[in-house]
Amino acid sequence: KTALKKGISPEIAKQAGGELYICGSYKLGVYSSGSDIDTLCVVPAFVDRDDDFFGYLLFTLKHHKDIEDILDIKEAYVPLLKFKYFGIDIDMLYAKVRFTSVLNDNINLEDNDILKGCDEKSIYSINAYRNTEMILKSVKNKEEFSSLLRIVKKWAKQRDLYCNKIGYLGGVSWSILVAKICQLFPDLNSSNAFHKFFMVFQRWNWKTPVLLCDLIQPKGLDIPVDNWNSKIVEGDTQHFMPIITPAFPCANSAFNVTHATLYTLRKEFRRASKTIEGITSGKGGFTWPRLFKKYD
Repeated sequence: KTALKKGISPEIAKQAGGELYICGSYKLGVYSSGSDIDTLCVVPAFVDRDDDFFGYLLFTLKHHKDIEDILDIKEAYVPLLKFKYFGIDIDMLYAKVRFTSVLNDNINLEDNDILKGCDEKSIYSINAYRNTEMILKSVKNKEEFSSLLRIVKKWAKQRDLYCNKIGYLGGVSWSILVAKICQLFPDLNSSNAFHKFFMVFQRWNWKTPVLLCDLIQPKGLDIPVDNWNSKIVEGDTQHFMPIITPAFPCANSAFNVTHATLYTLRKEFRRASKTIEGITSGKGGFTWPRLFKKYD
């Protein structure tokens, strides 16, 4: 309908397509009751963000009998629609690519070439999917990764450390840190890796970024977003806790961390490491409930 409304021929309109991808915690295998599902809507070049995504699609969803509590968040860092579908929270991102046809067999979101012709917001949206895929591919054992991430996220939420808006870490940062531990200790099960997580990051030199892969700068790819590089981009040198997303263009997922919140995070890492050491040694009265005690 959108294609025909814009005067595109019926033949091309039939092939226009559009694809919906899953990303975020659901894709990483750590979805739990009450979590939202992050999705990415990739559309052809003629589909406009304001008129079509936040216009026609929003209107259609508002009148769908199984959808409720719909919100359009246009001014966000990555614009999105939020709604409940059969009671499940859905976040839907929008990305427009340069092609007139978007079908699963003719586009590859993992290829850097997909970013050509994209605007800044579309690149950020596409990279939500690309980073999820690259995090998963960076670890040897995906099941152990998901198990470790689930327990680290639970600990972080209990200790009020799971919120990048107030200077701590969001879901992407925690996922990258867990993936790094899985890279460093690929043969450990999630139980043993849990202690390693705190041992490593309580001592980490944060002048050194956490990277899951080498930083790349594809030749001939001119896009409106800088690739994270503390040697070139002046602002990147001022980050307190560089946890770098793997997909080009890379970014610091922990850019909101301050000197004070980094101090708190390191203190909590030390507390957790000491508690687990006490539990395994059977000394000092340390317990698992104490480790996961709600911060007060």
